[in-house]
Amino acid sequence: MQELLIPTDFSPNSNKAIAFGVQVAQKLDAKVSLLHVYSPTKMQQESLYSLADGAGNAVQRMESVVNKDVREKALERMKDLAANHGILEMHHRLFLREGAASHEIRHLMTEHPFDLVVMGTLGDVDKGSIFIGSTTMNIVRHSKAPVLAVPEGAKYRKISKIVYATDLHHDDHKSMLKLIGFAQLFDAEVVMVHVTDEGGEAVVYEQLLKKMVDKYDYPKLSYELVHSKYALLGIDAYVINHDIDMVAVTTHTKNIWERLTHQSVTKELMTFLQRPLLVFN
Repeated sequence: MQELLIPTDFSPNSNKAIAFGVQVAQKLDAKVSLLHVYSPTKMQQESLYSLADGAGNAVQRMESVVNKDVREKALERMKDLAANHGILEMHHRLFLREGAASHEIRHLMTEHPFDLVVMGTLGDVDKGSIFIGSTTMNIVRHSKAPVLAVPEGAKYRKISKIVYATDLHHDDHKSMLKLIGFAQLFDAEVVMVHVTDEGGEAVVYEQLLKKMVDKYDYPKLSYELVHSKYALLGIDAYVINHDIDMVAVTTHTKNIWERLTHQSVTKELMTFLQRPLLVFN
């Protein structure tokens, strides 16, 4: 049985990621693992040291009490969240870890071979969330499993059209096989899109795209050459104009991925697209 990992910090964005993850898990008939990483808040920590007045043993005892309370409350919230999303009716596991979000998520991924990780792109910054955009980018960079990043403004919609952004790199093949398998679950169209501003090379790029598409026995696979000076803007325009539901990319796609991993551009892209981003390594 396949298994999905869905980290949550209880923010609205991570709740949206759960909704997407549950839909995918149902298609896969997969197990859902929900993870929350917790830590005492800064106010709680300061209060502990103030009340303890420097007494080391007293601080440790009080920290233990607070951690137990935080853990119990987090577990109750996880159970409520799982119930609200129908996870308790599926094959599932609930994980609670204490520490830094990125570290604990990656550590859990080394313990369990998850098939897909589904994450929100932003946490609840106003409430001091430890699960923010940088956490998602960190997991994307290090995950062996594909990562589905769900942007803040995304609304769940039936996955009918998927764009695979390619720079025509040879490493596309492995990712394309995985993407086609994913698309088949939803009977979705897949469009391989290459963005170029080199008009004179258009015929060559068209031939390369056609050659790549012809490798795969998937009737809903096609290609499109998009002319734009800027790769991300070209993808964004195509997504909007063709009502695309999801964008997929591999980290080997250098001319796109290097822009994606630049934090300000990543946030800008997510604001533009408002579509889930499926990343293959």
